[in-house]
Amino acid sequence: MAAERWGEESDLVSGRSDVPTVASLDGTLVLALARAARLFTTQLNDELLLAGLTGPQWLALHEVVRERSIEPGEIARHLGVARPTASEVLGRLLEQRLVTREQAYLDGRLRVYLPTDSGVRAAVRGSAGARRAVVRATDGFAPGERAQLIALLERLAGNLSDLRPGLEP
Repeated sequence: MAAERWGEESDLVSGRSDVPTVASLDGTLVLALARAARLFTTQLNDELLLAGLTGPQWLALHEVVRERSIEPGEIARHLGVARPTASEVLGRLLEQRLVTREQAYLDGRLRVYLPTDSGVRAAVRGSAGARRAVVRATDGFAPGERAQLIALLERLAGNLSDLRPGLEP
């Protein structure tokens, strides 16, 4: 029954047992997750904009800089998106001259992306902005709470990862 899944029957709208309210525990969790995600994404995007990057661009560029040479499929897995989406992001980074594209050394059929000097600088600026967003978001957390939050969010992402087969959380 819907009431068992969503909380007590008193949480239901106008006596309808098939329409849960956001007053239930699940509804409160939905609102808290959505609000925190929206607010953090806004803060992060504002910080990254100062570096001239969007969130997906910074994540992709950060990975290119970290790996020094990476294939589009690896970027897609890291971002948790389909390969064509990752290719679009990498294309924008190419246009901005933050990465270059070359043939893979061992297999000329593959293309890999490498960071340019300006790409490394942009990634560093983006990372500083991301750090400021995290510091602001976790202001007042007790020691260990950040690690606990990371662990819980990773579990949550793991629980949801099967909703988009082929994509990692």
